[in-house]
Parts: sequence; structure tokens; C-alpha cells
Amino acid sequence: MAALLLGLSIISSDVLSGATSAPNTGRLVAEAFAWAHRHASVELSAQVATGPQQSITMLLTPSASETITNFAGYGTSSVIRVNDGHVTYVNVSSLAQLSSLEVTTATAADENVWFLLSPSDPRDAVLTQWSPLTVRSVFSYGRMGFQRPFHYDGLTTLRGVRVIKLATRSFVVSALGPQGTAYLYLTDTKDPRPYAGRSGTGRNADTMYFTHWDGVAPILVPTGAPALPQ
Repeated sequence: MAALLLGLSIISSDVLSGATSAPNTGRLVAEAFAWAHRHASVELSAQVATGPQQSITMLLTPSASETITNFAGYGTSSVIRVNDGHVTYVNVSSLAQLSSLEVTTATAADENVWFLLSPSDPRDAVLTQWSPLTVRSVFSYGRMGFQRPFHYDGLTTLRGVRVIKLATRSFVVSALGPQGTAYLYLTDTKDPRPYAGRSGTGRNADTMYFTHWDGVAPILVPTGAPALPQ
């Protein structure tokens, strides 16, 4: 997607507060997505305040993605999805999580072991219905990214950075909580960049930050992993 130039009458070089009317959200988002698409990898991470999840980290690279989730009282799960071939690997740290994967014969020896889920395994569809997760699929309009329209909701500050707040809907951000209104935050700069996403409002709001652009190490795909037991 070609980068779109923003009119200086709408946005100054580093601040939006001087604008006399709401900005053109379509242009803002197109510019930010174009910036994102110039990068091969990114880390999406959140500390989760509500629900069983404690934290989520998504590592997106051109060849594969990895989602690491920490659950209160249930340990950690990791899911690697190989983009070429659509092969999935899972690794969980507790019998309770293996049970959630419909493994009925699990033993303690199956904890912290990488297992293969082939595309023909029905459980694979549940885990990877929204894959592949890449920079381009997430920072885009569509079922894996963000949905139009975007509504301007003012300016705010996150981690000391001034950002533009846009209301939308998003699959990635909804991973933090119930689906509904989500927020995409863009840096309030001449060239806006995706900075964070948020699900929910008030105390139930959890924020996912987008960091380490082009700084994610290649994901180590397991070799010789056995099939996930039934």
C-alpha cells in the first residue's frame, strides 16, 4: 500500500490538538498501516487485568507466528503457526491446558513438550481459525486486523507518548477480552505509527503494545515433534 500524505491543515508536524475539526481517520490509518507494512516483524504484548489470562505475547514474523499466553493457576501455553504449509505446534505447561486441547490421555510427561497439529486435525481449526498472523494481516482492514469505520476519540498519553485514539473493532485486540469496541492508538506525529490497542473501558481495559518493529528474532520451529495425543 502506498503511503498517503496527510494534509498539514489537518495534522501539524507533531500535534493534533490544534486542529479545528476531527481528523480524516481513513488517512491516518492508511498512513499508519503503510508504515507498518515496511516492517517484517513486530511484538504485540499485554498484561491482562481480567479473566484467566495474565499476559499475552504475539511474535509476528514473515515465516511464522508465536502466541505465548500465561494463565492464572494454569501455567503457560505457546502456539507456533508456520505460515508456509499452515502447520501448528503447541506446548503447554500443565495437564489442565492439555485437557483444554481435548487430550484425554495426557500424563505429566506431556507437559512442556512440543506437539504437532496437522491441518487435518479438527483441533487445529480451533487454534488457528484466524491465522496466518503477520504484520500485513494484523495491520490491515479485515477479519484478522481492524474493521472500518474508525471513529476519532481524541488525544491521550500512553507510557509517556502522545497518541491519537481511534474507536474500532479488532480481532487481535479482542484477544484481551470480550469482542466489542476496541481502540487503536497511533502516534501523534507527522508520520503516525501503530502504537497500541485496547479492549474494553474503565477498569476492564487492557492495553496491547506494538513494539520491537523489525526486532523479533526468528521463531525456532520444532523439528521431529510428535502428533498431539487424542
